[in-house]
Amino acid sequence: MKIKFNVPRRDELDPQGQRLHDAFVGQYGKAPNLLSFAALSPHTLAHHLAAKERNKRTPFTQKEIEAVNLVVSEVMGDQYGLAEHTVWGKLNGLSQDESVEVRMGRHSNPRLHAIIRLAQTIVRTQGRPAAAALEEFFNQGFGNAALVDVVAIIADQLLFNYLHHIVGIDIDFPRAEALPQNSANNKLNQLTKTKTTQL
Repeated sequence: MKIKFNVPRRDELDPQGQRLHDAFVGQYGKAPNLLSFAALSPHTLAHHLAAKERNKRTPFTQKEIEAVNLVVSEVMGDQYGLAEHTVWGKLNGLSQDESVEVRMGRHSNPRLHAIIRLAQTIVRTQGRPAAAALEEFFNQGFGNAALVDVVAIIADQLLFNYLHHIVGIDIDFPRAEALPQNSANNKLNQLTKTKTTQL
């Protein structure tokens, strides 16, 4: 039997959750569905928001951070993450064409390419990236501290990818463009889904 999860109303949240909900409405004009659900655990959501502030102190731009969120969501096959971060990516300088390229694990800018390739490889290999991906990243001038930062950004995104997989809250952002069916990334995601279904 499939369990149905609903977006909580504001009055179903505790006082701290309501404050977080109201802050989203004030900042974005609405409280996104998945964040509203996460507000049921306000300490976890507060940790997520603190992580977003922490990310601003990393060597990565907001555009690069959103690119990581996009490529992680693509590998995870999370349509909510793809829709949400396509919007946030656009607001931070990622064009529609760039967003598609990022999701396929590539970019014409060598620095951004190295970042997203490493993030993609980390998630695909469950944290065991090949030396080539690490070397490409370090060759862009990043050090070990930046590697820690990338892993932290990935981990925060994975939290919401997993959460949406579990609860299936309605997507309240414009749907992300589908990747070409013959793309290598699309084929890998389909294979992963097939294996997961068979478990």
